[in-house]
Amino acid sequence: MGSSGTQARSFGSKRHRLTVDVYLGFMLEPSITVAAGRGNALTVSYVCQRDDFRRVSAIVYQGIKRFGGVEGGSCGGLNGGCVTADFSRGVSAEELEGALQELLPLSMVELQRAAGCDPIEDGYEAFSEATSHADLVAWALAHYKADGINDMSSLAVIRNSKAAKYHQALPLDAIRLTAAGQRDMNSEKIAIYAELMQSGVAFPPLILGRTRVLCEGYHRFMAAEKIGRATIAAIQLC
Repeated sequence: MGSSGTQARSFGSKRHRLTVDVYLGFMLEPSITVAAGRGNALTVSYVCQRDDFRRVSAIVYQGIKRFGGVEGGSCGGLNGGCVTADFSRGVSAEELEGALQELLPLSMVELQRAAGCDPIEDGYEAFSEATSHADLVAWALAHYKADGINDMSSLAVIRNSKAAKYHQALPLDAIRLTAAGQRDMNSEKIAIYAELMQSGVAFPPLILGRTRVLCEGYHRFMAAEKIGRATIAAIQLC
């Protein structure tokens, strides 16, 4: 099954804006092109297999972060998606494409190294209730860095924690959601995650605060809920 069409949405008109169009294909080798748009806008187009979504998304965010970009919004679907980012300076299509082409062949572990952190992003599969606070915090910070997550409040929860516990199967109804966390939910991204979960793709654990308030992982939570799962893996920080 091949890629069938694109989606494009506007997320404002700030001075330095980047629109990233991510095309999620099936049975396709990942590829990338960057085209200049109006003013300082750039369009980055991808094709990749569905099960490569997490890695390609990490590449997108790491490429944006490399040029000092700050995400302004995102959308996506089974055949496409986009991420917008604001920049403090103009970025040429050639500059960005060169950086993303450099990242495109890398595995998740190699992306970790490129981001300057320990290659532990996929190490969560070995977590247990005996995993130490230090290891859980190190993984969480590496996860944020590799995926370009810049939420200061949840980063503070991680950095200021004194203890942590890994839950392999925490009931979904034991997790507290916030209105702010649900404000920018992307239904298409949830649908992608849900389909990948059903096909057996492993996802990182959620990150929770002291009272099991969900700090990071709202789309994963909603995807698990969508397919009827009763439990999910999570790291609780106290």
